Amino acid sequence: MSNVPPVGRKAFAVALLALGAVLACLCISACGPTAGELYEQRVATTQGPAMHAVTQDRLREIMNSLRYAPIPDADHTVAMAQADRERQMKEAATVASKMADAAKDVAPLADKLGLNAQEKELYTKLGSKLASQSQELSRLLNEGRFEAASIQMRQTQGTCQACHALFHPSGTVPMQAR
Repeated sequence: MSNVPPVGRKAFAVALLALGAVLACLCISACGPTAGELYEQRVATTQGPAMHAVTQDRLREIMNSLRYAPIPDADHTVAMAQADRERQMKEAATVASKMADAAKDVAPLADKLGLNAQEKELYTKLGSKLASQSQELSRLLNEGRFEAASIQMRQTQGTCQACHALFHPSGTVPMQAR
């Protein structure tokens, strides 16, 4: 470094500092919360009917993870892959059960929304349907029936979309629930 002019030394020092900052950011982001931890944070801070959207988001993440699971290789054996799949399906079943509980909180809101008798009846039916579909989804996941659970998941999402199209102020499912 003695042959490097002073300006070159400054540039080298700045480059090293920048590289250190980038590496620190990467380390911090790698140590950030997992999707499961973020879900638990959202559950802890969400109340009432919005809970069904939080659980729907997490359920979608897990189902996609199951659908696109890595193929076993030398580092990830078949037994490890199966154990991961079983763990994820149990977690998804638990989340689906929480979604069913949250859906039960939706129906009582009908009185607060200023709906007429016909709208109130439909709103209540959709809330009950979401609860029963979510329970069925939980059951299928607990039984390890992923393909049937995938079909049930799509039906459950259809119920969410139908209810939001009719009763959500914007007429759409909020972005975090998509």
